Amino acid sequence: MSIEFRKLARNEISLLRQIDRSETIDGIYYHKDGQLVLEKEHHDVSNEWWQSQRIEPVIIPELERLLDSGGVAFGAFDGKGFAGIVALGADQIGKEKDTLIMHFLHISQSYRGRGIGSTLVSMVKKTALERGAKRLYISSIPSKNSVSFYLNQGARVAETDEVEPNLFELEPEDIHMILPL
Repeated sequence: MSIEFRKLARNEISLLRQIDRSETIDGIYYHKDGQLVLEKEHHDVSNEWWQSQRIEPVIIPELERLLDSGGVAFGAFDGKGFAGIVALGADQIGKEKDTLIMHFLHISQSYRGRGIGSTLVSMVKKTALERGAKRLYISSIPSKNSVSFYLNQGARVAETDEVEPNLFELEPEDIHMILPL
């Protein structure tokens, strides 16, 4: 079945509940002395944790605020359900005010490895360019799979003076990255 990609309406944000965010993580990246260091760690992330601790109390309200402030979200659908989401903030950040924040790239477990994430990132890149941005800011969970995905998309680790202080304060364990457009 083919995947349909399109902009999400605000009333579709609740579709996030359909995403199965379960994942087995076998490596975590740490940012040490200006370098990415991969350490073997094993974590099983359950979909139940995602649903109870992240979707309702955190992500849905944040996405509503993001869309209400001029941001945009894109979704992937396969006819049976919701396969993935990504969002782009509207606020220009950085020294040159030429960077937009990419938020919430999540692909449901059974859809990973099919190019859905790459397509959603391409949609965000196109929209960011149309909005005058030259870069995307990404605060990535430090799992090997997530960081490797962004590196393969052309992202690099943010330099110290590029790190967005508010995001770093919220997510100090994340790998903060810049994706040139």
